[in-house]
Amino acid sequence: MKKVLKITGIVIGVVILVLILLAAALPFLINPNHYKDQIAKAVKDKTGRELNIEGDIKLSIFPWLGVQIGPMELSNAPGFKGAPFAAINESDVHVRFWPLLHGTVEVGEVKLDGLNLDLQRNAEGRDNWQDINEKLARGSSASSSSGGASGATQLSVAGVSVSNSQVRWTDAEKHQQYTISDFSLKLGAFAPAEPVSLTTGFDFTATNPALQGHAEFDGTLVADLDHKIYSADDAKLELQAKGDTLPGGETQAVLHWKHAAANLDTGSVALNGLDLGAYGLTLHLEAQGKDIQKEPSFAGSVKLDAFSPRDVLKALGHADLLNTRDAGAFKRAAAAFGFAATPSSASASDVDFTLDDTHLTGKAAVKDFKTQALSFDLNVDKLDADRYLPPPQPGTPDKPREETDVNKVG
Repeated sequence: MKKVLKITGIVIGVVILVLILLAAALPFLINPNHYKDQIAKAVKDKTGRELNIEGDIKLSIFPWLGVQIGPMELSNAPGFKGAPFAAINESDVHVRFWPLLHGTVEVGEVKLDGLNLDLQRNAEGRDNWQDINEKLARGSSASSSSGGASGATQLSVAGVSVSNSQVRWTDAEKHQQYTISDFSLKLGAFAPAEPVSLTTGFDFTATNPALQGHAEFDGTLVADLDHKIYSADDAKLELQAKGDTLPGGETQAVLHWKHAAANLDTGSVALNGLDLGAYGLTLHLEAQGKDIQKEPSFAGSVKLDAFSPRDVLKALGHADLLNTRDAGAFKRAAAAFGFAATPSSASASDVDFTLDDTHLTGKAAVKDFKTQALSFDLNVDKLDADRYLPPPQPGTPDKPREETDVNKVG
């Protein structure tokens, strides 16, 4: 009996070795480039578009099932001229062989280099991907009618890397064009409901109105599709932009937050540790929302660090407002308050606002937006309104300057 088991083990080992050798040799025995025409025909049947594979196709079998493809292009929709709908310089996708036997899909890092998408809408309002959607929808409905069930499959991806890519959107209806260029994206290893790191950056331009700039994002994302919970932690967005429609003609903004989450099952959202810096202002926000899909309500707090209103007005392009009687006006300001809001009302509590020598505290509310019912309980220690007025015109007699003590109002 022992001898039989031993022989059986040897036979199984030899079979496995032969399979491994065959898998390793298969890419050298089969040239996938001979099947370019069949691949192009399959794409034509599915999408109605022409696929041109200019580069070589490299195949691997063991220990990864993978394919690496050089330059290729997908033609544009009928009636749309210019660049191909999609083009790519190189793509690389691999899946581990052994885990597939156990119903697990382990994808290696998916690499896309030189991806270019040309998205268009013509003057009649038709998009150049609409025909693909229609064809795929017809194919999907036909396949679903045949029935069939499949078991659950575990999926994990080692990462996604996109480099040297561009997306252009042209709208002939509105005579607008938006371009994202030098686009890069790095997505870390991910699996369902597990944290995944995301880093991306790109340049952008727009016409009508003209706009250009650069954006970068870095953070950790979680998407729990089963429980409909989505979050982004330790995220940072940096933006630099120039354009005539921007206040002051340009902006540099940094947005950072520690935790942002949405639970679509319970209808709740949370935003913690948000800091926004732009135009010389630094804002801090904490907020929570409930029942956002039916009767939304929000509560939280806002704090604006001490800043120079003069510098902010200059950055916003409103230096003309600084022509005041008192050259020391708009020198310093700060603010903080709590808030609560519903679709029909809003309130601010623990208000603490400072402008130069004026200090305001208290609370205020709009009890009903429809009737515009207001309530407030505010304290202002003193206010010298004349110092913020424009300088008097020549020949205008000066009035005695008075500083007013303002009592509690409400």
